[in-house]
Amino acid sequence: MIDDSKIDRLDRFGKALLSKRQKAIQARKKSGIEEIWDQDSEYYEGIDDANRGEVSTSITKNLVDRGGYSRVNRKRTGSNVFMNITKQYTDIAAMSLADMLLPIDDANFEVRPTPKPATMELLQVKPVDVGVVMYKNQQMPIAQFEETIKQDAKNKAEEAQKQIELIKDNL
Repeated sequence: MIDDSKIDRLDRFGKALLSKRQKAIQARKKSGIEEIWDQDSEYYEGIDDANRGEVSTSITKNLVDRGGYSRVNRKRTGSNVFMNITKQYTDIAAMSLADMLLPIDDANFEVRPTPKPATMELLQVKPVDVGVVMYKNQQMPIAQFEETIKQDAKNKAEEAQKQIELIKDNL
């Protein structure tokens, strides 16, 4: 059973977490970012003040639910045109960024060895003398051992990269 001190600590932690969350919510409301996001979403969907009551999308429903704006039935006095160029430019920018960050014809990552590999081989090393170790039944200076470990890590990373490329090519 849980003792009272743990329950008390958990209760204090929950209250502290709730307080931080409420402060974050208030700071976000105070910053005005919600209104900016709503306005950006409206421009992306092609909604402006003139056609707001005529548009019905999931975004407008969410904005109405959050109190973003209300639908007011107004008399039509003529045509309202809102040239929606925001969506096209936003989509083009997103596609360009995706092409730069995630190229189709080239690998978007590589496997490299760590600068200081910590492998199971380190457990197999036995000190023989000061500055000399026994590794794979060979005595070698520590500097040579470190170089051997780094070279092994490099070889393993290159082999892993080859395996990934083979899998990618077969897809």
